[in-house]
Amino acid sequence: MQLLHRSNPVTIYRGANDNIRTMQINNISDRIMIDNDDGMATFLSRIGAGTRIGLDTEFMRERTYFARLCLLQVALDGQQMACIDPLTVDSIGLGRMLGNLDAEFIAHSAGQDIDVLSGATGFIPDTLFDTQIAAAFAGIGDQISYAALVNELLGVQLEKGETRTDWARRPLTTAQLDYAFDDVAHLHAVAEILTERLHRTDKLKWCLRACQEQVSNYRHAAVDQWINRFKQGPSVPIEDQSLLRELLLWRESEARSSDRPREWIIASNNLIAIAHMRPESMAHLREVGHLNDAQMRKYAHNLLKLVQNADKTLEDKVIWPPRTELDANQKGALKELQKRLRQYCEDLEIFPTVIASRADLEARLLGRPNRLDSGWRQEFVDNALG
Repeated sequence: MQLLHRSNPVTIYRGANDNIRTMQINNISDRIMIDNDDGMATFLSRIGAGTRIGLDTEFMRERTYFARLCLLQVALDGQQMACIDPLTVDSIGLGRMLGNLDAEFIAHSAGQDIDVLSGATGFIPDTLFDTQIAAAFAGIGDQISYAALVNELLGVQLEKGETRTDWARRPLTTAQLDYAFDDVAHLHAVAEILTERLHRTDKLKWCLRACQEQVSNYRHAAVDQWINRFKQGPSVPIEDQSLLRELLLWRESEARSSDRPREWIIASNNLIAIAHMRPESMAHLREVGHLNDAQMRKYAHNLLKLVQNADKTLEDKVIWPPRTELDANQKGALKELQKRLRQYCEDLEIFPTVIASRADLEARLLGRPNRLDSGWRQEFVDNALG
């Protein structure tokens, strides 16, 4: 096992008139920190068509609705790498330049990276190779971490001492930069190994479709799509669901406009109580919603208005189908589906969770709409289940 020694210098690159030597691809010491628009534009403009670009992000999200993008790491070939500081460059310009690149992007467990980049810069990659998804199709690991995957394929052990660091603080420390560069330094090598393995075993087509599906989900997501995944929804009585949906949409708007976490506006359980009890007075609203003085001042009027204007004709509209308790026969049928899919995937050396979750199979069994109804997943599962 090789322990990565991270003593290579970082060059501050400030634009076209700065040290051009740092723009040459020589070895892993070509590590560049870009903290201004000129340097960012010059670096990104030199990326040629068809380049594979490794991406990773560092962000903070504890006290805000929107994740705060604090650092973007870019690797051109695993040798030349740059950390771009979104706190000091034009983030919208950064997104525009990334979007203009004719490139395939590589990332590991890219969901949060896409979410953060989209919110901060407006950028969503057109083409993405997710090494975590690829590792599942290669039979290496189910939701394997980047460090574990690098160790497995390259024999390199990454240090992870900066996992809980404050990425918004400036200046960044040497340890932070080392950690940030580590997160993209091996993406190309890992992607090449996985691509070759998947191509050789004729599984690359499924992996690429799954990666593209992840991108499409973000690109075409409806503003209120997250409501369908509201965890408490299925347990809410159907007659309360329509009003609760309106309350959740209102809270979403408040959270976005104030850039505060949803639960900091009003807790979900309190909105559920308001939807159920439908208070008509300030006093009743305070009691039912467990609202403090600040919440009453800010939100009481709008909440009462939403309750008063609730469309009673929609009280029988199902927003979240109730959770169905499977009977003994259905449980047996579900276990059989899981067993057959698992055996089919084992024969192909694929982790089955990358194909279908238990919830997917249950929905298929019950005839509910699900992602196995069409596309490559339907084809795969149909073959697996015969």
